[in-house]
Amino acid sequence: MELNCQVLCGDRLKTLKFNYCAHPSMSQSLFYAECGVRSLLQSSLQGHNSTVFAYGETGSGKTFTMSGTDEQSGLRSSKSSEGLIGRCTRALYDHIRRHDGGYICRASFCEIYNEKVYDLLNYTATPLDIRFNKKKRVLRSRLAGIPV
Repeated sequence: MELNCQVLCGDRLKTLKFNYCAHPSMSQSLFYAECGVRSLLQSSLQGHNSTVFAYGETGSGKTFTMSGTDEQSGLRSSKSSEGLIGRCTRALYDHIRRHDGGYICRASFCEIYNEKVYDLLNYTATPLDIRFNKKKRVLRSRLAGIPV
């Protein structure tokens, strides 16, 4: 299901497209089942790169959705509140166990905060450089790819 929203940017009207928008009361398990991340996981298992991007204003639930943790305490309250990272990791390794290995897995984990990119697996207070190629596609630099 694709959702469109029109936003006034200066004097121009722009249409933004969203693949999925969840209701605040949706459970973590239902969100995992419906948001499309399982198809990204399947695509990754076929050798494609995949990215899950959580976007929203402060306090909108990005940390809880991705990790399942309470942002204040840093603790997960129960297995039912486990976020996308834990659920995808479990599904990935369940698949690898069922298919007797044969996979190389690398993970990157970054945060974009105030238009600066931070590597959360190799954290320094210095943000990463963001560069663009000739086609105006974003190239990341120095983002750690940790074997998992």
